[in-house]
Amino acid sequence: MRVSDDYMEVKRSIADQLIAAGWSAVDALSMNHTAALAIRDYETAVGTKTAIAYATPSKEAVCILGGTYDSEGRSVLTTTTVLVTYVIDPDALAAGVTGFHQKVDAAASDTYAVRLLRS
Repeated sequence: MRVSDDYMEVKRSIADQLIAAGWSAVDALSMNHTAALAIRDYETAVGTKTAIAYATPSKEAVCILGGTYDSEGRSVLTTTTVLVTYVIDPDALAAGVTGFHQKVDAAASDTYAVRLLRS
C-alpha cells in the first residue's frame, strides 16, 4: 500500500492516542504495510474477542478511522468511524480518537457475549 507521509504521521498519532487509552500496538509490519494500527481485547462469555482499529487512506481525507469487532455474526463497529481531514487540528483529532475509543468500548460492552459474562 503506497501512502503519504501525512497519512503515516496521522496514523502514528492515532495509534499513540489509542495505546494511551489502553489499546495495544499492532506489529511493525502491520503498522507499516496495512491500515491496522491498534487492537483491544474484550473478555466475553465465549472467550476473548479482539477489536482492531484501522486508519484507511482516503482520496477525500487523510484517512478514515474505523474498526472491526465481530460479534453476533457481524462487525458491531460498522458505523463507528472518524473522518480525518487534511485540515484537522491536533485537538480535534484527539477528540475524534477519544470519541472513537469510547464508542468502541460501548459497542463491545453492549454485545450479547459481554452482557452474558456480566450476568
